[in-house]
Amino acid sequence: MSIHSLVVETPTRRIVVDTGLGNDKEGRKVPTWNNRKDPFLETMTAAGFAPDSIDTVLCTHLHVDHVGWNTKRAGGEWVPTFANARYVFGKTEFQHWRDHRDEPDKIDLKEALWTADFPGASTPVVANGKLYIADANNHAIRVVDLKTKATSTLRINGLQPPVLATAPAVDTTGPNAEEIKLELQRLRTGTEGSVVINVDLPAGYHLNPSAPQRYKLSLEKGANSLSIDEKVAAQTAKGLRLPLRIPFHTTSAGTAELHIQMTLFYCREDNTGVCRIKTLVWRAPIEVTADPSATSEVRIDGHLKAE
Repeated sequence: MSIHSLVVETPTRRIVVDTGLGNDKEGRKVPTWNNRKDPFLETMTAAGFAPDSIDTVLCTHLHVDHVGWNTKRAGGEWVPTFANARYVFGKTEFQHWRDHRDEPDKIDLKEALWTADFPGASTPVVANGKLYIADANNHAIRVVDLKTKATSTLRINGLQPPVLATAPAVDTTGPNAEEIKLELQRLRTGTEGSVVINVDLPAGYHLNPSAPQRYKLSLEKGANSLSIDEKVAAQTAKGLRLPLRIPFHTTSAGTAELHIQMTLFYCREDNTGVCRIKTLVWRAPIEVTADPSATSEVRIDGHLKAE
């Protein structure tokens, strides 16, 4: 019999499907399933999927050989193995095991379902023999008595809604945005040139080839002096390569201003840890002049950090 866990990685999520047997578990009918000491977590980390980088655990069903690594032994207690993840499984499946948990050959909810999840619910907590579930769909906290199996709603009085923060002054149309103001750049009239965009990544990082990197250029003013082809002024694509070169054309002398926005998804080259998202926003003032010493290139440079 072969027992496996699967990892599904998308541009925005890392999902573990079923968690196998687990270590240090007892009371299973199959002797080799008890008191195991397997390097499961070490193997995941070596493959680029450290436990803290997992954000979702999906249990197809709740047999012991599918939920063993839902929890791990730490400091004499059972704690969630994937501390940053939501554990998701069917409500009917959960209710079945809840109703049969006192039978000797059935799963222990407190051991394997510590972080149970229903549709619309956030991570539950087990305390004093009760399971507390935040029912986000109905704005309520449900309480399940694990002994009597009775369900009730927790009443909390005196809570007030949070005060909304004042909107920030910086343009935050992209995630984790940072605005960068540039010095004046001079372009020659009557020139076919390029906007060159380059962003330095932290050492040991690369752009996520599966994520939709995107950029957008717009002309805030100076349309009589500078023009950019709308077909290449914005793009969302995987496999984006830096530096980018966006063509433009200058006509008569005058002033202009470019607005450039770029959102990048970048990860460690060994694919461990959490990928990061950063939006850089530049404002580039331009002078279009007949001076022959002026250039035909606008330089846009940025730098991303690892933290």
